[in-house]
Parts: sequence; structure tokens; C-alpha cells
Amino acid sequence: MANMVETLRLGWSENLPLSQLAWGKITALLPLLTENYDLSNDVLYTAQKRGSVLLNAMLDGVKPEANPNVRWLLLVAHDTNIAMVRTLMNFSWQLPGYSRGNIPPGSSLVLERWRNAKSGERYLRVYFQAQGLDDLRRLQTPDAQHPMLRQEWRQPGCRQTDVGTLCPFQAAITALGQRIDRSSAPAVAMVLP
Repeated sequence: MANMVETLRLGWSENLPLSQLAWGKITALLPLLTENYDLSNDVLYTAQKRGSVLLNAMLDGVKPEANPNVRWLLLVAHDTNIAMVRTLMNFSWQLPGYSRGNIPPGSSLVLERWRNAKSGERYLRVYFQAQGLDDLRRLQTPDAQHPMLRQEWRQPGCRQTDVGTLCPFQAAITALGQRIDRSSAPAVAMVLP
């Protein structure tokens, strides 16, 4: 059933006629995707076995000592991979127009490194972002009038700033990596220019 709903959601985002998409009731069916995630990819044991290698690579990729001159790093993953990583991160979201934890086409799980130029303190910003269903359907380019929908990861010690929620770097890395199964997360080599 969840695969059917995913197919219908993809049809919505491809601008198929409403008459061909669950009689115009696609948003009422999206919670089935949440139930699917709850019963499969969001199970901690499954996430640890199948998502630890990706989360470990993500956290290693943002460490300044590993890649001091890298301005950004892009890892591409399927929605099931993102679901497992978010389970390990203990991070869920509720974006307007979507069911809890939904991972729409073209969405992103973002980790940003920040450093205070005066103090040298390092911070990590973590958020999930996606376009709204209607914006996807209209092929709307994100802009000031059509911003990406976003929800930020938080933990004690994080603070709200003009750029978003910034968390002390090492505390965030430790918290995000707590549930990684090290036996399922071999080191991943990244070849950077």
C-alpha cells in the first residue's frame, strides 16, 4: 500500500491530472507512507544495520580535521536511506502539507559547518528541507515567495541565530553518532580534489 501511495505522490509531483491520482485525495493517503516508515525503516535495529555506514560517513565528512578546505559535501541517498539515518539521529520532522517524517522527491538532509570568526568556536547546523507538494507539482523554483519548507534538528545547548539553529560542534557530532552501530559502519574513504 505504501508503494502505491509513493507512486501516487510521484504522479502528483509530475503534474498528472488529479483524476488520475487517488481522485484528488493524495494528501489523505500520505500517512500510509509514515506508517510504512514506522514499521520498517524507522526501526532502530534495522536503521543501525542499514544506516550506520551512511551516517558515519556524513559525520566524518563534516569534521574539520578530515576535510578542512571542503566548503560543501554532497551525498546522495534514497528516501529509505534518509529514513534510517534520521532514526539514528533521533530526528523527525513535520513539514506543512506532508505527513510526519515524509521524505518527498528532491528533499535534503543538510549538515552545515559554522565557525565563529572571532572566537573560533565551531557549530553544526542540521536540518531537513523540501519543497511543498504544490510547488513540486507546478515545478516552482524555490525563491523568496516559494521558500523551501524546513525543520531544524535541536538538542540542549543549541541556540537560535540569524542563520538558523546552531549547535556546539563536538556535542552535536557526539549526539548524532550515539546510535551508530560501529560494527555496521566501516570507514568510508572520500576522494576529494
